[in-house]
Amino acid sequence: YIVKKQFYNKQARPDRPAERGNTMKKKLLTLLVLCLAAALLLVTGAAADDTGSLGDGVSWYYYSNSNRLTISAEDPNEAISITKPESWGSVTVSEVREVVIDYGITEIGPDFFEGFTSLERIQLPGNLLTVGDRAFSGCEKLESVNYSTSETMNWLEIGSDNGPLEDCIRITGGLCGDDAYWE
Repeated sequence: YIVKKQFYNKQARPDRPAERGNTMKKKLLTLLVLCLAAALLLVTGAAADDTGSLGDGVSWYYYSNSNRLTISAEDPNEAISITKPESWGSVTVSEVREVVIDYGITEIGPDFFEGFTSLERIQLPGNLLTVGDRAFSGCEKLESVNYSTSETMNWLEIGSDNGPLEDCIRITGGLCGDDAYWE
């Protein structure tokens, strides 16, 4: 009894042309489904849990998985002042641990972060010029404040009763030199 083995190129096998095309389609479809599933997970994980408006051209987004609040200006080239909103939607501000304020916001109004008792970190934009009175009053857990400047240091005017901000601000980037000081 003799066993005869036949070797062939699967892609060139003439007796199964339809199967060859179906196999490739199945592989491509599987790859497409995996890519779509990965994209859906990324988008779902990055979606804000709550959003709102702080006036013309300014929106806020809250991400509960990281307790992060992001404040964004539609046009970062426009100088924008923000004032404390009447409501933060469903956000419990005492649970917010991190705030990121995007470029374009030049002034933070008085009492803005009132009630943010768990706030630990904040990123301020390099074009921020003014922080209103008591804007950070009560933020006793604040331990990291990054004020990123670009080419030159802006004067940052900080109103009264902002002790937590003054105690931990750190300036990154830009030119500080000997002219950087608190008055």
